[in-house]
Amino acid sequence: MMKKMDWKIPLYKIYSDEEDLNIVTNVIKRGERWAIGPEIEEFEDAIKNYIGTDYCATLNSGTSALHAILLAYEIGNNHEVIVPSFSFISTANSVLFVGSTPVFADIEPSTFGLNPADVKSKINSKTKAVIPMDYGGLSCKLSELKKITTENKLILIEDAAESLGSSVYGEKVGSKSDSAMFSFCGNKVLTTGEGGAIVTNSKKIYENDPLRPLTVYDCPYVWFFPKNQEKNTDMECGHSFFSVWLAGLLKLLHKF
Repeated sequence: MMKKMDWKIPLYKIYSDEEDLNIVTNVIKRGERWAIGPEIEEFEDAIKNYIGTDYCATLNSGTSALHAILLAYEIGNNHEVIVPSFSFISTANSVLFVGSTPVFADIEPSTFGLNPADVKSKINSKTKAVIPMDYGGLSCKLSELKKITTENKLILIEDAAESLGSSVYGEKVGSKSDSAMFSFCGNKVLTTGEGGAIVTNSKKIYENDPLRPLTVYDCPYVWFFPKNQEKNTDMECGHSFFSVWLAGLLKLLHKF
């Protein structure tokens, strides 16, 4: 009879050191600018420079980041968005948040990412965007998907939640899609418990209201969505989190 194991393999284990603790402590001791502070802009600059994009905006989660991207591209009612059949539920949920219909396409076995051939078969007059997902740090077949979206005049939004730091032919994941998002929840490459970021080369998308972090007022901010949105969502992240992100990113840059 097999003996019952008394140990479990955790989903993830977060690494931290004295530098992380000191940075968060310094922000708390400062007694101000917890929600908005200089480290946020510094972190966003570091991310965009690392990925190789022109713009970066940080939010409270990867889900919020994906939601905000869809809002910025004005994707909504009567639109369809092609998503992978294998992904975390936020990929499809973000499409539902804006009133669009997620259309599931199959994945292919080499990367567990969207199958370009199946994506092509799902495109119709209502299709507005394609959201591929890079699974476990492995990029999907983005070049093939980009060719399809370009030929069909669709928006390519990359769910790179799990793939910060990955490269394909020397180019960072997240740098070649129209916009991409990263997640910083507990099981990701870089974590603060929760958090997300958007990267893009489009000034228009970056400056669209849902993406812009509030930098004028040192206070929490709630993003209010259009009238057809049933719920308001707080997309901002606490400033102390961004401090840890910055420390973690510097470690990532040092190693890779």
